[in-house]
Amino acid sequence: MHHRRKPWLLRLGLAAALLPVVVILRAVPRPVWSLLATVLLACWRAYLFAAGHAVLVLELAAVLIVGRLVLAAVRFARLPAEGRRYWLPARWHSFRWRWLCRNLGLSEVDKHQHAIRPVPFGTAAPMPRRLPAREKIRFPRARFTVDPWGFVVKVRTVPGVGRAELDKAAPHLADALRCVRVQVRQDKPGVCQVWARRRDPLAEPLSASALPVFDGRHVLLGRDEWGAMRSADLANLSGSAFSGSPGRGKTEAALSLAVQLAPSPLVDTWIFDGGACDWVPFADGAAGYVGDDLEAAEDMLRVLDTLMGDRRRNLHAVRGVRNGWALGPAPDYRLQWLLVEEAPFYLDLEAVRGDRKREDRVRACRGLLAGLLRRGRAPLFHTSLIAQKGTGSAGLPPDLRDLCGLRWSFGVATAEASAAILGDDIRQYATMSPTLLQGPEHVGVASALLRTGTSPYTLIRFPEVGQDRADRAAETAAKRSAPALLAALPATPPASGSAPALPTPAHASEPASS
Repeated sequence: MHHRRKPWLLRLGLAAALLPVVVILRAVPRPVWSLLATVLLACWRAYLFAAGHAVLVLELAAVLIVGRLVLAAVRFARLPAEGRRYWLPARWHSFRWRWLCRNLGLSEVDKHQHAIRPVPFGTAAPMPRRLPAREKIRFPRARFTVDPWGFVVKVRTVPGVGRAELDKAAPHLADALRCVRVQVRQDKPGVCQVWARRRDPLAEPLSASALPVFDGRHVLLGRDEWGAMRSADLANLSGSAFSGSPGRGKTEAALSLAVQLAPSPLVDTWIFDGGACDWVPFADGAAGYVGDDLEAAEDMLRVLDTLMGDRRRNLHAVRGVRNGWALGPAPDYRLQWLLVEEAPFYLDLEAVRGDRKREDRVRACRGLLAGLLRRGRAPLFHTSLIAQKGTGSAGLPPDLRDLCGLRWSFGVATAEASAAILGDDIRQYATMSPTLLQGPEHVGVASALLRTGTSPYTLIRFPEVGQDRADRAAETAAKRSAPALLAALPATPPASGSAPALPTPAHASEPASS
């Protein structure tokens, strides 16, 4: 007796075994796996149709649809609460991405795709005849994800469409994606990220409560355009410089640094207050303070130059290293932070033209500051220069500005002013230009020479310190047992070309009491 075979049971079993594999492969965000899953599914459906099992094909398609919906629900549940409202717009813009690329010129025609009519064997035709080209349009593939500020588009570039083209189209992308800001970032070759911000991280205030205690190396700058907190490493940096139009947040940014550095037992603060106003509360807690007095400024710079030379000569004997940053600052070997507010008051020769005595003092200040920037890295000296202009009259001298490894610019009126402080490369990063930071919502926002991915620039929102927070930091710094070195200066100013003997107050060699 022969048993009748039941092929439909075998096919059903194979379908049940293949279904989980297909679902898993389609769920994994890998292009090759997804393509393989699609091919397997198409082959299986064709086989089932050929076998006459259309009902089974429909059931299989329904199971796949339900599986994708469940997967989407799981991904939605795992999103941050503030980002869930952007999930639906992200899906819609993902659906319309190719249409958007075609209209913004972000697609390229593959000119290599063409058809050639074969030459018949035995003819004498020297060249084959080309048929009309079969043009193929290539689009940069995109994957949309959401975050609390909007959504992020991961774009794989195609020949002819890269970071520069996306950056150029950023204003149109912002309009199409209904965003207040679009930033383009490239983390590695062939992959760009388009950050579409429905909420602008740069426009929302940042409290000074985010400022941490100085750890000996890093200072918190603020929140970048991606919504992340960014810090700067002071190690092996002898200087920093920042500029911007009046009222754009320069002093507030300097106060955010002072709140971290001035109260620290690892830092001695030296203040040149060219405005003779904003930094008066820090005078009692500073190692040295001068106002708008060129003679006192020159004297204190000579003291700092002598201290730097003494540290350089004895660095290996005292610390056992040739670079102080190998060990970092310590309570008995502190970081010397020199802050020069309204730096052109001490450095601008045009402002004192015709007064020989003041000209000589300005030249002396420029030479001494240049020495601190050139030779102050190893003995733990850091100089911060603040000015309204990065170059030219009433600006920073180029020979001093270019020695500063950390630079940022607040809102300025011209591209030339931004290039002076940030370098000519800023012209190639249109969305990072400080000329776009002149609105009232961007007071306290700067374009910083701080690398993010392959981009050398980052937009930073600095914390709002305020007068009360700054006064508390000044009081904390004043409680340290660190009398100012300025009080120990000789009564008679030293002659030009000679340096005064270095004062040796108690705090220069002993740890500060908390």
